[in-house]
Amino acid sequence: MKIQKMSSANTLLNSGFIGNLKEIKSLKQSIRTKTIEARGLKLEYNEMMSTNQAITEAEKINLEAEMKLKGTVTTQADAIALSGLVVTDMKNAIAGLDRVISKVKDRENLEKKKTEQVAADKAAAEKKKIE
Repeated sequence: MKIQKMSSANTLLNSGFIGNLKEIKSLKQSIRTKTIEARGLKLEYNEMMSTNQAITEAEKINLEAEMKLKGTVTTQADAIALSGLVVTDMKNAIAGLDRVISKVKDRENLEKKKTEQVAADKAAAEKKKIE
């Protein structure tokens, strides 16, 4: 009986504010990792602005999350709502970084395929000349 009550209390805690705090911790790490990855990309001039904007926005959201969570709330519902808002903001920042990263990687893959195709065409032309 006591174990069941503790289990249900634990479930209630983890489903709300505490669960959001755990998610925020992993989202913060994900934002840091993705900003580092975005900074390490080989960017073309036209990609620099959107990448810098996504990085700046993600870092700003990370800082704002700290400030929001340090603020005072009066009820459990307020704490859950606030932490849920922070989680949503952080997920949106990560999505922005993911879009920029995938866009650059797609361009790099396309360039690689074009280079490989040119090399294959040259090799085929050389083979025809020899024959």
